Amino acid sequence: MKVPKLHKPDAAHLADNAAHAMEKLEERRSTAFGLAVWRRFSEIDGSTRAALIALELFTTVLPLLLIGYASSKSFSSNFNVGDLVVNQMALSGSVATYVRGAFSAGNAMRSVWSVVGVFGFLIWAVPFTALVARTFGLAWKRASFPLGQSILRGTVWFALYGSTLALQYALRDRAHQPGHHVGAFLAGLVTLFVFWSLTPPILVRNGWYGWRSLWVSGLTGVVIIGLILQPIGRVVVPKLLEGWMSFGSIGVALGFITWVGIIGVGWVVVACVGGVVFERTATAGTVLEAEQINPAAESAPAAPPA
Repeated sequence: MKVPKLHKPDAAHLADNAAHAMEKLEERRSTAFGLAVWRRFSEIDGSTRAALIALELFTTVLPLLLIGYASSKSFSSNFNVGDLVVNQMALSGSVATYVRGAFSAGNAMRSVWSVVGVFGFLIWAVPFTALVARTFGLAWKRASFPLGQSILRGTVWFALYGSTLALQYALRDRAHQPGHHVGAFLAGLVTLFVFWSLTPPILVRNGWYGWRSLWVSGLTGVVIIGLILQPIGRVVVPKLLEGWMSFGSIGVALGFITWVGIIGVGWVVVACVGGVVFERTATAGTVLEAEQINPAAESAPAAPPA
């Protein structure tokens, strides 16, 4: 049976679809900013994605941080791996002693420092980066990358994330030295700004469109993660750990889960705020082009059955 040839949509159809896309964009732009962010968070099922990000952080990033920290100390028996946690969460007093007691000396991590041991954790970096990339893609209303390109971009992003964590730890360690607190704090905010500014171009399709407005994404990350969530976490988590000390190592694990849960929510909010801000700061043409609105594809009739 001969299949009829498909006709290209006429100018009227193209104009109608373009007008419809513009109307939807203007509707999103006219919504109150806070409401728009909340709607975007709900649309992408942000609470579930935050929980998954927290789980991946707990099972992937945290073990790699502990192994890397032990390696940086040459697996010496003179330090405790818990010192990293104490430093990152700004713990002190009995809570710091409690957390240190949940970890072994540095030389106990040597057995994990092998190709097989490290790869066992690194393999989880693939679904972790895919999850983060998909979260940002949905929040910015973009299609996913092909599998190969997605893995490559995810690897680059994960390396950037690891470098950011290492640099922030070094800066926080320096902050304890007299006269370096303010400088180390500001430098830490700069590293966050760079990381969150580069995340959309790396993980989001057409994330470099309207690149002049990408600094807003970096600023969003600085405000939400660096100025709001991290200070809150350093107040809330120690208080919770005080009440969980009777649980021993399980209490420390609960503290970790709470901490990464806070961070997971923050990441999804950063993605949603960045997507909404981009829509409102870039030109309408740039937004529609970045989202790859294709009126011709949308209005083309489906082929009739043979």
